[in-house]
Amino acid sequence: MHRMLRATILITYGLFIICITNGCSDDDPIETGEIRLLSTVPEDGGIVSPTGELTIIFDGFPKSVYVNGKLALIQDSTAIVKVADLPNLIPGTDNTITIEWRNQENFLAGSETITVTVLKPVTVVVDPASRTIAYFNRGVELKLQFSDEVMSVEVNGRSATGSGLDWRVDSDHVPYGKAEFLTIEWINRDGSKGYSTVGPYAVVYNSGEPPVITSGTVWHGDVDVDPALINAGGLRYDFDEPITGTIKLTDEAGVDLNWIGNVVGQTATLTAVAGQEMVNETTYKIEIDVKDGAGNKTQATINFVTKPK
Repeated sequence: MHRMLRATILITYGLFIICITNGCSDDDPIETGEIRLLSTVPEDGGIVSPTGELTIIFDGFPKSVYVNGKLALIQDSTAIVKVADLPNLIPGTDNTITIEWRNQENFLAGSETITVTVLKPVTVVVDPASRTIAYFNRGVELKLQFSDEVMSVEVNGRSATGSGLDWRVDSDHVPYGKAEFLTIEWINRDGSKGYSTVGPYAVVYNSGEPPVITSGTVWHGDVDVDPALINAGGLRYDFDEPITGTIKLTDEAGVDLNWIGNVVGQTATLTAVAGQEMVNETTYKIEIDVKDGAGNKTQATINFVTKPK
């Protein structure tokens, strides 16, 4: 009887030592290598942007996670993979995604398949469209047309108004008289972000009046103009708003002297060309043909006479 009791005590003590050394809980996922997938973002049947991410949450700490064969980034009990990195996904359709994960002993701990809809890349069209410089009047709205519904929109850091595919923003988002690109940022339906840069744009005040010359090198009817000064410094005319168009220098008969004409911003200039310099006691004409962003035209001919020798 004493021998059987002693044996029972020894066996119980031995089992106690084994439990201390190796653990006895059948429910411990870390010790048994069991790791369960709790959820995904997006969930099964959800949607995701092609620029978004798939987030996978476990109840333990996997050693590695593969999504459609692509190794995911693991942060504690969470794995993250960029949708753009996954092979064979087709935007605009339902896509099957297979998730496999391994435990700390590097044994396969589980596998699960989900289906998500990958959105098509969202694009935006702006009206009025950008040209070399697209001018529009203060108070005029820009219309933003998206290829898919978005949740919110900002232009140059300021909120646009609208919903779904159609949004709008007023021209206060662009500095007056300065060509600037617009940065359009939006939130897609799955919460991911998109952006686009368009332009340049510039704002002009316009009441329907044509551009006005505010300063110039010579004026219509001037006489005794020093040709040497013009040959050295050229001719310049400034306007009260940005313009496009042409400026040229001709002789009295209207023959183009082929001086270099430039119309940029609010300024039109003429630069002398070797062999075509102005001379004394001669009548010249400056022909200006410009318009503003609203299409209002200014056409002017400035006649002047250079001084005698």
